[in-house]
Amino acid sequence: QKSREYLDAIVNNAGIFLDAEADIYRKSAAARASLAVNFEGAMNVTTAFLPLLADDATVVNVSSRQAARTLGFLEPRHRDAFEANDIEAVRRAAYEVADLLDDDYGPYTTLATPAHGLS
Repeated sequence: QKSREYLDAIVNNAGIFLDAEADIYRKSAAARASLAVNFEGAMNVTTAFLPLLADDATVVNVSSRQAARTLGFLEPRHRDAFEANDIEAVRRAAYEVADLLDDDYGPYTTLATPAHGLS
């Protein structure tokens, strides 16, 4: 009988940065595109490899410091969702914030690079 091989770690280090284009960083489309790669991509890779992880395996998600900065500027209801241990709450909050980026009078008009920081 063949023994099964397991993975010791997953490192999610890939991502995109769409905020470099003038004025794109204020758009929910940029945030949604960033979330599709930087958040959903990491979730999909992790989910796909979960069956192969050893019991004591580690999952590492790499992000920029902009994520921590963005978190500090979020309204409490969104920040609390990001700090909860509930991935669906995080997903809902992320896309809700993304949708608010098109609102010129909304709560997130002063975020420096919200599409990047959010994802």
